[in-house]
Amino acid sequence: MLIHPQTCILLCIHTIRVVGIISASKRREIVRSFNPHRNASSSITPLQVGNGDFAFGADITGLQTFSRFSIQSSWAWHNFSLPTVENQTSPSDFLGVDWWTYDRLVNYNMPNPAESDISNWLVQNPQRLNMANTGFHFYEYGITEENILNKSQCLDLWEGTIISSFNYKESDVSVQVSCHPDQPVVGIAIKTDLVLSSKLGISLEFPNSDTHKFDAPYVGVWNDTSHSTVTMRIAGNTATFHHKLDNNFNQVGMTWNTDIDMSLNRLNGGSDTLHIVADFSPPNTPRVIPDYNAIVEEYRRWWENYWTSGAFIDLSAARNSSANELQRRIILSQYLVAVNEASYNPPQGLVNNGWYGKFHVSPAVNWSTTALSGQSLETLAAAGKHTEFTPIAYSPSSNQILGHF
Repeated sequence: MLIHPQTCILLCIHTIRVVGIISASKRREIVRSFNPHRNASSSITPLQVGNGDFAFGADITGLQTFSRFSIQSSWAWHNFSLPTVENQTSPSDFLGVDWWTYDRLVNYNMPNPAESDISNWLVQNPQRLNMANTGFHFYEYGITEENILNKSQCLDLWEGTIISSFNYKESDVSVQVSCHPDQPVVGIAIKTDLVLSSKLGISLEFPNSDTHKFDAPYVGVWNDTSHSTVTMRIAGNTATFHHKLDNNFNQVGMTWNTDIDMSLNRLNGGSDTLHIVADFSPPNTPRVIPDYNAIVEEYRRWWENYWTSGAFIDLSAARNSSANELQRRIILSQYLVAVNEASYNPPQGLVNNGWYGKFHVSPAVNWSTTALSGQSLETLAAAGKHTEFTPIAYSPSSNQILGHF
């Protein structure tokens, strides 16, 4: 039996019963009932904070201490140097490959064995960059996750905040991580008496890029510094790190509370609470790094608006045994979409890299939240991306499909 696609859509819509307005308190109760809780790091899946254009992945410590999860954005990319083989030193040297299609030769943008160097360069570049790794430094060699005790972690989906705690050297450590809703900025709060005794530090590392098509769960090369240099400038309670990787640049700006003395070697505290704000804005971007408390409050308001705007699916009254699992997947998917796929480019995700981290234009709208899809569509229209890509797409496509009908 053949069913028209429009009929299928109508049938699906008919099965949904609208039962009325779901209050903000009820939505909060449902969302928070699916908060992820952990007592150890996942080997493949970080908990994340982010805003769709930028995301920060965390292990059980709330940072990236034992698992080198990614800090990724829609703008941070890396290109390897072009090949030096004669007639393969520029993208314009690429000729593609001719294949017989419907009794004629058609040129396709596929790797050409006769020009493998420039073919491979075009496939592999650019790669989405893992901008940095930040974690705790324990001033002891060989500390592993097993050496810290009473580990506990919760992702508060309603407020978009990762709350972590653990015990080290008989001292409790609590960590809270939030993200600015509109900027590539992370706010980190650390509370422990280890800051007072200078027994806990913060590390910041910058990985090199690689040529892997798929990088998961970690992105980048950590044992090679041959292509990169890092320079640092500290002034008062502000530090700026410049990372040069081949001919690409990125930078991190950091601030912390003024009663903490952060040096290259030690963290000396006049307080047991450390507030760090890390700004991953593109180079040459005017920087006004927001206050930690302002980040937390703006992020909380943004998430509350996200969860209370538009329709909401409540399956709590459903009798089907699979309803709770379906509800869980709906809630977690909505969170992950907001963090990873509300970018100013079509989505690829900001957990790790697939296809070198490159996005695909066709699935630009694959969510149902009006605010997020509207943001992406408006940006695509403003940037003229679809208009820009259309002639490029039509040029080879018309030649390739001619004769199929």
